[in-house]
Amino acid sequence: MITNLREVSLDNSSIYGQEIVLLKKIIDHGIYIADSIIISNIIFKKYLDNKYIDNKDVEDILRLRNIQTNNINDSIFIKTSSFQENIGVIKNSHTNCTIDLLKTTIQSIYNSWMGNKAKSYRITYSLKEELTYPSLIIQPFFNRFHSLVTRCPKTGIETNDRNILNIHNTINKLQPLHKCFIRKIESIANYPVKIFFTEKDNVVCIFGVHPETLTNHAKWVALNDLFTKGSINGIELLTQIEPNMISKYEDIEICPSEGTTLFGINAAPGRVEGRLITSDSNTSQNLTADSNYIVFFESNYHSRDIDILSSSSGAISCVDEGMTSHLAVIGRGMNIPVVTGITNLKVNSITKKFTVNDIDFNEGCYIFVDGHNGNVTLSEKPLKYGFEQRYSTTLSLSYLSRLYSILDEYTSNFDVFGRLPIDTQYHLSILKSRFNKIIFKPSDDYK
Repeated sequence: MITNLREVSLDNSSIYGQEIVLLKKIIDHGIYIADSIIISNIIFKKYLDNKYIDNKDVEDILRLRNIQTNNINDSIFIKTSSFQENIGVIKNSHTNCTIDLLKTTIQSIYNSWMGNKAKSYRITYSLKEELTYPSLIIQPFFNRFHSLVTRCPKTGIETNDRNILNIHNTINKLQPLHKCFIRKIESIANYPVKIFFTEKDNVVCIFGVHPETLTNHAKWVALNDLFTKGSINGIELLTQIEPNMISKYEDIEICPSEGTTLFGINAAPGRVEGRLITSDSNTSQNLTADSNYIVFFESNYHSRDIDILSSSSGAISCVDEGMTSHLAVIGRGMNIPVVTGITNLKVNSITKKFTVNDIDFNEGCYIFVDGHNGNVTLSEKPLKYGFEQRYSTTLSLSYLSRLYSILDEYTSNFDVFGRLPIDTQYHLSILKSRFNKIIFKPSDDYK
């Protein structure tokens, strides 16, 4: 589906992405938006199936562009819009509005979604592919433009004359016109945003609106302000709260009573205890999904090892490589702990004995892998240790109680909770779990 922004229907918003949906809401409120041609992700889905862009689709784009400007050879700006960010996908492109250049640019964007970097990001962060499908926005290219954030990124207070000077704002003095449109756009978005616009003869033309990046403290202040004003309701407040904003994971204290501890690189998070085997042993070739084995890779991980890794509880490697290594990326995607760079751990390929500083360990010895801190502990006997997961918060008890009461309105009533989207139910469940893990360090910031 290819259309101009004014004709976009939000009845099927899933085919457009976050920025297109927001721009449509803004233009419907009478705010001037730059001429925008919208290419829904339906065109991208066709490209996934056919591996080519239909010439008719390109001609439709040119026809709409010609209607808008009477000049199909002008310079244009193409950007992506999706509901979840997918690092690795080309976000912005500048080209001329000709058939060949337009087709090539769109293909480049689509191909970047299928590239290794974008694929790895989706696997690592368990993104739903359909939420990362790119829709496209085609607009005139502006050589000069401004940006303004609706909130101070450090404090969360509304942008004003006293906090206007920060790296996100390209103007140094707010005019009444600026104050008017940044307040109005934030009220439409229901969250703090960064606005990109051009300005001429006291007329503002918006061409981009993105979620603003804030510190946790600033986000709390902003959300509390929006909720207090009635700009957002309880569920809109809760869905914008990240679990680490409620309580911060401090650490897990582990004290092995015996064994040898080695240090490497924390390549994939998690902690697990199991039995250590080599990647080329008979045992590793016959692992089952419920096996409790940790696999040791003496050399670089190879794609043929995927079956071994998928049936293991974790992995370690003596290869001095970090979080960007193949083993680390796959480990994070599979949600198993990985520690790499354990250079003082050697293995005898014949006897299958592991050696650490002249101390030998048999294959099948006990091992504890700490993927958070990059430590492993080996022992011939079952490991004995104590551990405690610790979470803390800087929010006041009164503010957390207020938040919990809002959360409880949606989670304690099964009928209300059951009507929420599955993703929202999952998010609220994680928030509620975090409340039960807090070690209080009260402050009065949000009373």
